[in-house]
Amino acid sequence: MRSFKDSAARNWDVSIDAWGIKQVAARTGFQIGTLLDDNMAGFGALVKDPVKFVDVLFVLLTDQVTKFGITEEQFFRGLAGDPLEAAYEAFRGAFADFSPSHLRKILNAATEKAKVAQHAATERVLRKIEALDPLGEEPSASTSSRSATAPPESPASIPAG
Repeated sequence: MRSFKDSAARNWDVSIDAWGIKQVAARTGFQIGTLLDDNMAGFGALVKDPVKFVDVLFVLLTDQVTKFGITEEQFFRGLAGDPLEAAYEAFRGAFADFSPSHLRKILNAATEKAKVAQHAATERVLRKIEALDPLGEEPSASTSSRSATAPPESPASIPAG
């Protein structure tokens, strides 16, 4: 069982079993079994649709929602930012736990590789942002033909970089 906390500090335990998969299909139309299709494209599609993801999670956690005495709206509002990311991780882990061992190994390896790739992509984008010149000036002010007192160029006249 995997856990995460929502933005109201409620602790949720995510577990996936055949009954939960059946309930998700019946109530949302989403087929959890398709997550591994097309080189795990199903996971990507679910992550790109946070409303669908939270719908799926809501069905899996219905018993806990009832115990907490909260509404569907309160559940949805509790999942944004870091709590949403934690819920994704708990769901991925629960899906791996549900899967047979040969698939679990693949899922765990793919998850670790995806984390490394995500970290590398984030660092690459941050380096590009840090390298941006907010004034759009040439790298060396001494080689620029623009006067320091000249009015700034319009955004439309600055070449895309």
